[in-house]
Amino acid sequence: MTSNFHRKIALVLTLILLGLIPISIPFFKEEWKESSMKFSLNPVGNEGFLKRDDFLKVWSQARKAPLLEVGSKIEYTIRIFSLPRDAKELGESLLKNFGLQSIKIYDSSYRLVYSSEETKEIFNGDLRLGDLKILPSEINFDSSGIPIYRSKNGEWFLWMKGFILGKHISLPFNIRD
Repeated sequence: MTSNFHRKIALVLTLILLGLIPISIPFFKEEWKESSMKFSLNPVGNEGFLKRDDFLKVWSQARKAPLLEVGSKIEYTIRIFSLPRDAKELGESLLKNFGLQSIKIYDSSYRLVYSSEETKEIFNGDLRLGDLKILPSEINFDSSGIPIYRSKNGEWFLWMKGFILGKHISLPFNIRD
């Protein structure tokens, strides 16, 4: 009699608990989202939101990531050629090594030192007039989407047209797919 009684109590308690779960979902949405992120199966159905959020997080990290492979090559090339005297040789070397379409080299006052293409430009407008901030050994994009690399010592800016993010910098595996 007691084992049958315990079974009935266990069944009633199980049914009560199972009945409370669907009732509690509308009242505790945030708690259910947090708990669903811990399961491999996603009962809430927010897979699209989680994928987009992860993608944006990885993409922002990739844009802010220090240039490990390319940065060391650029810094080595800058050390070989003494700027501003050998700016033309540096520009031609970077054009050849990275397969760039064109390159412009600016000094710390954002004045043009060398350009591989003919231009009437004297200063870079995005660097001088805009609020484009680039930390040393990092890259940022100007208003036209062309990357600008700042040297490690912070004195030189390299405007590199034809620099491709996935080709010259290896991206994390989540972005490649």
